[in-house]
Amino acid sequence: MLVGTSLTGVDIQMSFVAEMAKVFDKLGPYPNLSAWLTRMHARPAFQRSVEKGGAYRFAK
Repeated sequence: MLVGTSLTGVDIQMSFVAEMAKVFDKLGPYPNLSAWLTRMHARPAFQRSVEKGGAYRFAK
């Protein structure tokens, strides 16, 4: 996770910032941040939210 070893509010809050950085192709110099975002999108809770709410266009 971004801070510590377990999911925190920081991860949730910062995920949108990282998603916008990805949309604007700014994650290239930050491979660890890109990997963290990939892990966030792979979380079962995130996957369930997409199943319930439909595709999330920033999670690509």
